[in-house]
Amino acid sequence: MKKIIYIAGLGHSGSTVLDMSLGSHRSMTGLGEICVSINNRNPEKLYKNSTCSCGEKAESCVFWKRVKDISFSYKSTKEKYIKLIEVFNETFGNEVILVDSSKNSYLYLKYLNENFDLRLVYISRDFRSWSYARHVRTGKPLFYLFLRWFLENKKILYVLKKNKINFFKVGYEEFAMFPEFILRHISEYVDVKY
Repeated sequence: MKKIIYIAGLGHSGSTVLDMSLGSHRSMTGLGEICVSINNRNPEKLYKNSTCSCGEKAESCVFWKRVKDISFSYKSTKEKYIKLIEVFNETFGNEVILVDSSKNSYLYLKYLNENFDLRLVYISRDFRSWSYARHVRTGKPLFYLFLRWFLENKKILYVLKKNKINFFKVGYEEFAMFPEFILRHISEYVDVKY
């Protein structure tokens, strides 16, 4: 059964750097936010401005060129995801673990849990630093951001519990201070050698 690592959490909580860290392991490939890649309203712009880790522009990359076609060719997110996994296996091999950092895209999370060997990593950033960073960037009131942080994280945990999805919790601050320690524990959780 195909193993997939799904990174859940709020935006601006460290999911991108965690995805890149896991993707640097020889038996994992980080694809970023797959939900954005396959459901983008303007895929031409997305793929034209993005560069793959292979060094090619996404529209020229062997893998991402095919993913772009998937975003046009299939109707449902589920169909697109199934086709993406097929292309992923053809490109990287069935043994390579796919890392998806779509964060809080619940449309296909239940499906992934039921049909794949899903290993979910839930990353959370301290509400004070998350709220202050969002306040500086957006100008929104801190109290609103505190409340949003609380409600969004509660929603994520509710969805995981409702769908009986096991997860490994990571604190962003702990990951930033002790990356090797945290990555060793994640490797254990996903059954790969660090």
